Amino acid sequence: MIVRVFDGVAKHFPARRSEWMGAVMMFGWGRFVANDGDLFDKAVAYQHMARMADEATWAYWATAIGLIRLAALLINGSFHDRWYSKYSPHVRGVMSFFACFLWCQLSLGLFGSGTLPPALAIYPVLAVNDLLNVFSAARDAGKSVKAAANEPN
Repeated sequence: MIVRVFDGVAKHFPARRSEWMGAVMMFGWGRFVANDGDLFDKAVAYQHMARMADEATWAYWATAIGLIRLAALLINGSFHDRWYSKYSPHVRGVMSFFACFLWCQLSLGLFGSGTLPPALAIYPVLAVNDLLNVFSAARDAGKSVKAAANEPN
């Protein structure tokens, strides 16, 4: 099982590199925010975001999106021969969309703070990256649907 996961990830990693990196960053961002506890109170740049949602909500959604993306990527690469694998490109696409949305909200929240923190050089780029990942996953989902339609019953 461990060898299968390792081989599957190694085989698909080059094609999904930006998705893996985005998933890890989203998960990591969520965990850092959750572990800090008062980041939004300490940093002026995050106070505008606190008006949109509390710190725990931001942390929860970022962590959940990151974890679900990681699971979908693991399944997509390592368990491509299972019945549920045909849905992983769809999950990847939806999670990339949610990640794009979250990076956009982070960007808008920081921009609205009036402080223009350095993170504004990063978060919008991550949003565009995940938007491109949505299109990549949609292409893969189309291939998956077509392949499933051609399978004998």
